[in-house]
Amino acid sequence: MEELQERREQLELIIQCREGLRDLGDETVERLAEYWQKLAPDWSVGEHGKRNFKKWLQQFSVTQLTVGMDIAATAYLKFNNDQTVTQES
Repeated sequence: MEELQERREQLELIIQCREGLRDLGDETVERLAEYWQKLAPDWSVGEHGKRNFKKWLQQFSVTQLTVGMDIAATAYLKFNNDQTVTQES
């Protein structure tokens, strides 16, 4: 009986850990979306973009992604006089 209870407790800890990691991953994606939206005002990251962030996080670090966003923003975004991003960007 004690062994069964111990296994239940282990299972609960494993589930809590996995949920915590999933929540951290979701928070990371949201923070990356916010970061991009600060670089490109008036543009938002949709669900497709957030799925891309999740995929890229399996290959790249948060630092690599944010550096890449900085480079892309500098190289490709053009701004109107009111500091909004042009449609052509």
